[in-house]
Amino acid sequence: EEAKATGLPLIVHATQLEAARVAVAAGASLLVHSVDDAAIDEAFIDACVAQGTSLCPTLTVFDGYAQLYLREISEEIRSQLEFVHPTVRARVLATEGLESRGDKRTMRASLNARAERSRQVMYANLLKLHQAGVPIVMGTDAGNPLTLHGPSVFPELEAMQAAGLSPSEVLVAATSKAAAVLGRADDLGQVRAGFVADLVILDADPMADIQNVRTLSHVVRAGTVHERSQLLWD
Repeated sequence: EEAKATGLPLIVHATQLEAARVAVAAGASLLVHSVDDAAIDEAFIDACVAQGTSLCPTLTVFDGYAQLYLREISEEIRSQLEFVHPTVRARVLATEGLESRGDKRTMRASLNARAERSRQVMYANLLKLHQAGVPIVMGTDAGNPLTLHGPSVFPELEAMQAAGLSPSEVLVAATSKAAAVLGRADDLGQVRAGFVADLVILDADPMADIQNVRTLSHVVRAGTVHERSQLLWD
């Protein structure tokens, strides 16, 4: 009620179905994170559609927590280190020097099983909401353990495709729909006259496979072209 009275969007962190249900009933404009504890039902889907609630699924954020618990860094994270500030790189690499919190083999099996269960539920729920017309937007929840600002978008985009969205649908989620949720539908997220010229140039077609966003060669920021190599930290 306070958010509505002051004109603020109600954005809710909800990973459990009942919490998400209450959030939508309270007027949530955006759910951050996927429901991962149960399959969503028609009543919840209908409520999201009626309320106009959008979803930012953050499908990959748990992976970073799992790696932190295990004191291990995946090859995916290691491949991202050239794109982040050296101080961030050092903190990430320090993860492997932390004292183990238990038997890694047992922990790894438990974490992998949990991650797979959650992944299947999140993928199915995301696809149901998308097919029902609920706006899906891309975000990573960067700042959480080993979810790095910037390159964490790559595995997140790929996870959305793996969940069943087409490459074009993933691109729309990362651009125009994301801009709309931010209240910037009038000047961001599309290649149109009068919009901010924030673009990326790729060496391969993302419409064929969203993984091709990794072939980024240039960044255009407000109309100024930068080679990717010029933007990397020393």
